[in-house]
Amino acid sequence: MKNDNKSSGTNKYSIVVSDFDDTLLRSDGTISEFTKQTVSDFVARGGTFLIATGRMTRSALAEARRLGLKGQVISYQGGMINDIESGETLFHSPIPAEGAAFNLARMEEHEGQVHAYIDDVLYVRRNNDYTREYERALGVLAVETHVPLSQYVSERGATPTKLLMIAHAEIVRELVTELTEKHGDEFYYCMSKPVFFEVTKAGVNKGEAVAMTAEKMGKTMSDVLAVGDSLNDLPMIERAGLGCAVANALPEVLQKARVTGESNDDDGVAKLILKYGI
Repeated sequence: MKNDNKSSGTNKYSIVVSDFDDTLLRSDGTISEFTKQTVSDFVARGGTFLIATGRMTRSALAEARRLGLKGQVISYQGGMINDIESGETLFHSPIPAEGAAFNLARMEEHEGQVHAYIDDVLYVRRNNDYTREYERALGVLAVETHVPLSQYVSERGATPTKLLMIAHAEIVRELVTELTEKHGDEFYYCMSKPVFFEVTKAGVNKGEAVAMTAEKMGKTMSDVLAVGDSLNDLPMIERAGLGCAVANALPEVLQKARVTGESNDDDGVAKLILKYGI
């Protein structure tokens, strides 16, 4: 574990928020027993451990329950917050239908697989290898619309929680830059992985969701240690009392983080908890 030239301070943090894929989850799709025990011990000492992920709520809830967590889980980049035990939705901020149709139409101009998440159900125009791999990884099933998703959403007035396109990294970066410049006051555009282009409503991001969750606990962002690996994690990393990156994070994230921990395959989150958690 190494620090950059910014001080990480000597504070101990009572809330630890972690991204899931490529941060808490190892490359082989597992979470080590060491990490599980470290999280359990942190919670037993009075700490709060939160998962903040771009995943669907149903997938995020399943992972949180497997870890034995209680409290809340943040999904869809902050578009939804749910109680882990009951599954109750505590917060939901979907994209208005007209805006969703507009962004879907822009995505459909490019070669790639487009997803719309409506009422925690994954919709695609048609299944392909991308979708089947996504279904396998998240343990969900997609619903085929057989018409462009922009048309499907427009005709039904549907309000997706999130939109996603899987495409070449160059296309993803171009779309994030172009659409943020033109429509960043209406929508939040991000790259959660080099090939994942994601859209939520403006103001919906992990930083806002974590701040909202902390406030309900009577805490502030100064009480939070946040750790992630990708650009969609920056809103919480930059606002947290201690913003951290795992060693396998994107260069832009490593640059912004105050502390760089070990990689996701080397229990980076657990070791950050041991060093900086209460």
